[in-house]
Amino acid sequence: MPWARYDDMFSGWASKSVADHLGIGIKSGMPYIRHDKASNPFVNLKKEYKGLWWQEIVLRFFMTEVTYSAQADTPSKAYKELAGQIRATLTSTHQYFDKLATSMELWTDFWDRAENGDLKFLPTRQNKTALDPINQGYYSKDTYFTETGKNLNLVRHNDITRKERSSAKLKVFVYELEHEFTLEKYIEDINSHSQPRSNCDWNMNVCAEENWIGQYSSMRQYGADATLIKLFRSYANRVFDPADADIFVVPFPHSSICRTYVHQCWTKCRCGRDTEEAMRVEKMLKSLKYLNDKTKTFHLFLLTGDTENHADALTSMPLYVSLGGQEFKGSTNIVIPPANTEPEYQPSALAKFDWTKPKKTAVFLNVGLVKINKRLVNSERRDAFSVLEKTPFIAGLPVEVHEILGHRQFVLSTQETWQKYRESYFCPILPGDLPYQKRFYDVVAAGCIPVVIAYASRDNNPHKSWWKQGSHGYNVTHPFAYSNFTHTVEDKQRLGLVDYSEFVVEVDSVHSIVPVLESLLKNDSEAILHMQTAIAKVAKKFVYGLGDDMYTPGDAFDSILIQLEEYHSLRRSSSKGGEGFDFLQEGRGGVETKSETVSFCGDRKWKATDTSCDSRVSFLTDRYNLAIPMAIQAVLKENCACV
Repeated sequence: MPWARYDDMFSGWASKSVADHLGIGIKSGMPYIRHDKASNPFVNLKKEYKGLWWQEIVLRFFMTEVTYSAQADTPSKAYKELAGQIRATLTSTHQYFDKLATSMELWTDFWDRAENGDLKFLPTRQNKTALDPINQGYYSKDTYFTETGKNLNLVRHNDITRKERSSAKLKVFVYELEHEFTLEKYIEDINSHSQPRSNCDWNMNVCAEENWIGQYSSMRQYGADATLIKLFRSYANRVFDPADADIFVVPFPHSSICRTYVHQCWTKCRCGRDTEEAMRVEKMLKSLKYLNDKTKTFHLFLLTGDTENHADALTSMPLYVSLGGQEFKGSTNIVIPPANTEPEYQPSALAKFDWTKPKKTAVFLNVGLVKINKRLVNSERRDAFSVLEKTPFIAGLPVEVHEILGHRQFVLSTQETWQKYRESYFCPILPGDLPYQKRFYDVVAAGCIPVVIAYASRDNNPHKSWWKQGSHGYNVTHPFAYSNFTHTVEDKQRLGLVDYSEFVVEVDSVHSIVPVLESLLKNDSEAILHMQTAIAKVAKKFVYGLGDDMYTPGDAFDSILIQLEEYHSLRRSSSKGGEGFDFLQEGRGGVETKSETVSFCGDRKWKATDTSCDSRVSFLTDRYNLAIPMAIQAVLKENCACV
């Protein structure tokens, strides 16, 4: 058409006019091509504005002037009549419409000849008969879904409801990394090995894992970086001009690389004296052409392993996501859950789950008693296993315990374990070698109430540590945590924070587990109902929607976006850079990762890497009698800003 971007609209108006005349509906199936593109509205306006004046004429034509004869009783006959009316009425607007009408008539003639068998269309590409059409038997849930059936032709209008989407407005720039740093390169590497794998891919698609297959299944729990890379790449508000970005996402699958199922690099992602990954990280950082001292605050790194198992060059960055607590003062670590690809725990499935139905089992424990140098990792696991093994029933319901043999050699299959979680009231989550425990998120998603041993935390944190004495409180080590000491109730609602105190049972020792749970089961069914209801409200925050559930409001990815929006809002309000990234320095490539810069606050100065920044938070809290939210504390500690 002479005016850009109107061709699809015009063809839609023409098709709708013919369909209305014939009294038939139009149904489109699954698209063969997914088109994700962040358009520039100003460029589009320049292309479109010439057509704005004539579209009113065209719309009036279709709405009030088009008529069809009784003989136009097929789509091709009606389409030919419409072509003639377009030529007669719209050519005076632009000569193009005469050409368009002729093309419509020619196309209809060719279509009729093909229908009669006079013409045969040949594909321009090789026909692969072994492949089924990708939309065969498919009904789209991208816009609508229904409870009554999969064939939308058979569904009443009242059965159809519009599916919600994330309301996040954060604009994200996702780097296109050199191939050696990409998720694709990592997938190529793991696919090149012959070691056994499960039936599920590396956390990028919905999949029910049939059996736990050695290191592959174990290491998948650290591969949420693959999930996030997929979600950020297809995110509706992804931008391709870095000047438009609120956050820069670096899609480097560092954790997956460190936890490849072929070999693992643990502390600091080092493998003995091997410096290969450290060199790869340094090279990757230097390749980030928009990373500089001003923009690094807004660069998000995906460190989806647990505490202390990533390169210092990345965990010392201002912003990253990971599975457990902050490692460098001045960094904002958004704690996230691991990936869960099981279809029964996708957000739409959780929405249908009966969270309060009676359970078969009082307690289910499936725990590893791993020995290192002939010593147990911790005595709590051994003691809890011993206590519960000797307790066949609690409040008349059975107690079931299983030992995971060796190192992750499971007696139960993956699906059997999920079933046991769903059938049990309580599931103890005992300390491991680090604060993060995948089991915690699995039992919550399955509706089993987690039971933890609570220890005094570090730094006078009023929230208990669920790992060991003097460690970080759970508000630091668990995702999207609400703290009544640092957040308001409005913060909780606005940010969608999780109040773990509403559904986690804390005990002071292993020997308290049985009496506490027996008291709850015998005497306080109301408390159990309250905890189950609380789990129902937050369970989807521990799951990343995939497939038809991608970008579900309130899921783990949406919760990360909310945290990033809050982070961006706080930092932009204290930034001197203005609203846009006018200070982008393309080609700079890399920054110093451990800054010793000094900020001046009146007559006091603070080192950015010094604990005196913590003192400033305490000073402000005491002086103004304020409970400073954690996100604002992070700003103060990072920039030592004057307030």
